[in-house]
Amino acid sequence: MVHDQSELALQTRLCALLSEKRQAEIAISDCTDENVHNLGNLLQHHEFSIAPEDKTKKWKLFPDAGVEIVGGAATRPDIILSSRIGSDECQRIIIEVKKRSRFTHREPAASQIARYFLYLLYTSRRHLEGKKIACIRRGVFLAAPKKWFEGTKGKVWRETYKIYSPLARDFDIPMGEIYEEDLPQS
Repeated sequence: MVHDQSELALQTRLCALLSEKRQAEIAISDCTDENVHNLGNLLQHHEFSIAPEDKTKKWKLFPDAGVEIVGGAATRPDIILSSRIGSDECQRIIIEVKKRSRFTHREPAASQIARYFLYLLYTSRRHLEGKKIACIRRGVFLAAPKKWFEGTKGKVWRETYKIYSPLARDFDIPMGEIYEEDLPQS
């Protein structure tokens, strides 16, 4: 949940860029997929919807396992990007935003970002409906200032990234960093 107004400002900035269809300008660093350099690489030309945290009532928690994976029904990502292909909106990209705060869940194997990664792995398929239909690729990203990643608050991210990088590559769910300083003005 966004408590810090500076986190809310960063979340709003990202959503504005996405609304303006400027996803190719949102750079992704240290990505587990060497071919992903920005959100445009994942979204491509596909239509998508944006659900910032205050509107994540669209956050579809799958009963039982889904709720447990994310850490409870009150745990919500800051930004969810869903595909508009097909009859149902399918959650494909999760972006967590940090500025000053730490992760809600801090155990590296079960951290907040790890839970979102596992949730996407559990609730989505590489290709929609199991078919090779072109769609938004899945991904889990952390947006924060560079110093957040380098400091003690970023330690859980670094450990989680190390643990889940092999799975991210194997299941085609890239993980990476979005630096606040690299974002263009909206």
